Amino acid sequence: MRTFDLHCDTFCELFDRKLSLSDGSLAVNTDELSTFQTAIQTFAVFLHPDIKDSAYRYTEVLSYGKRCLMSAGIDICFNPLSLQGDGIKALLSVEGGVPGFSPRFVEKLYLDGIRTVSLTWNYDNEIAGGSYGDGSLTALGKDILKEINRKRLTVDLSHSNQKSFFEIIEKADSVIATHTGVFSIVNHPRNLTDEQLKLIKEKKGIFGLTVYPDFIGEDPYEGFYNAVYHCLELGLEENLCIGTDFDGAVMHKSLFKPSHLIELKSFLTDKGIYESILNKIFFENSYNFYNRVLTNDCF
Repeated sequence: MRTFDLHCDTFCELFDRKLSLSDGSLAVNTDELSTFQTAIQTFAVFLHPDIKDSAYRYTEVLSYGKRCLMSAGIDICFNPLSLQGDGIKALLSVEGGVPGFSPRFVEKLYLDGIRTVSLTWNYDNEIAGGSYGDGSLTALGKDILKEINRKRLTVDLSHSNQKSFFEIIEKADSVIATHTGVFSIVNHPRNLTDEQLKLIKEKKGIFGLTVYPDFIGEDPYEGFYNAVYHCLELGLEENLCIGTDFDGAVMHKSLFKPSHLIELKSFLTDKGIYESILNKIFFENSYNFYNRVLTNDCF
C-alpha cells in the first residue's frame, strides 16, 4: 500500500522531547512508515501564537527535524523528481503563520525546503483570521501572499476562518487544506463547507481528511466513510486526500498511527468504495498535486 499524508506534528514532538524518529512513543516513526511500499509524509513546523520569537522557534524545530530525517535516511522532497520511487519520503510545511510575520521570511522558507505555508492557526494574527476568530486577510497578509505566489509555494487553508478563506483562495495561486473535516458531516469551525470544498476543486487544489474525532466523528472509521461518501457525491474524487494530524491531537485508540490506515482502507473497501478511488484518496491525488506544483529547482 502507498500513502501520502498531508499533515503531522511529529517535528514538534521530536524537538520538544528530544527524540529520534525511531522512538516508538511517536505515532509517526520509522517502523510505522516502513509498513508501506511508499510513504510520503508531510512534517509541519507548528508555531503556537503564544510563542513570541516564532522565527527562532521555527529555525530550531526545523533544524532538529531535518537532522532526525537525515539520521533515519529519509529524503526531503523539493521538486517533482524527488517524489518518485518507493520508500519513505518527507515534505515540509509551516503551520500557524509565517515566522516573524514578514514577506522577506518567505524566501527563507523556500530555501529551507518548506513547500506549504499556512497563514494562521486557530486564532487571528497579523496576517489573517483563524478558524476561531473573526479577522480577515490584512494588508501585511496580502503582501506575504504575493511572495508565496512568487516563490510558487502552496497556501494551507486548514486553519483559516471563512472570511479569510474566501479572501485567500481568490488571491492564492496554489491552495490546499492539509487537515480538515467536512462541515456537512460534523458541524465544527475547523471543518470546510461544501462551498469551500468546491472552491478548492475550482482552484485545482486538494484537501486532506483528518482522523481527529472532534472533526470526523467519535467513531473515526464510520465518520471517515461518511465524509468520503459526501465528498464523492460532490464530485471531489480528484481532490480528496488524507491529512491525519498524527502526533498533533488525541486520536481514537483504533486509529492513531500510520499502520492503522491499512485497516481504514480495508474498512472503506468493505463499505463499497472502489479500490481505484481509495488509491486516489490515500496517495495519488496528493502525489499528482505536488508533482504539478513543486518547482524543478534542485537542492
